[in-house]
Amino acid sequence: MPSRRVPKLVARELIQFIKKIDIKANYWDKNATSAFEFTRQMNSPVLRKLNTKYECNMHIIDEETKTPATMLVEFVNGSKWETNTSNFKADDLRYELFMRAEEVEEQIEAASGGKEDDDKGADKGKKGGGGAKPAAAAPKKK
Repeated sequence: MPSRRVPKLVARELIQFIKKIDIKANYWDKNATSAFEFTRQMNSPVLRKLNTKYECNMHIIDEETKTPATMLVEFVNGSKWETNTSNFKADDLRYELFMRAEEVEEQIEAASGGKEDDDKGADKGKKGGGGAKPAAAAPKKK
């Protein structure tokens, strides 16, 4: 399967639609590797600087449990996405997350009548601004 990498400029654009990520994983579970790598990637100082209200939290599960690694994401519109991370690679988790962030962006734009707010419109001329979407990186998966 080809990599479903999310370009940095797209991630920087869509991070504003993510409010909080909570990841729970057992440190000794070999299937939790993607959860730990994803957490490392999503705790980037660059992403935190772009969205100061964004949180990414890792909760270590007691090693006695057999609970699979899970991720719960809360978006700025109040919608949530929860998944077992064992079936994903870290790149695939990022791709799925940013695809859902893109859907939130589209819902917000549709609710506002398709008009972008003045702040976002002013950023269009800046590097990284504008309408870059993960869908351009790979087809949407439902």
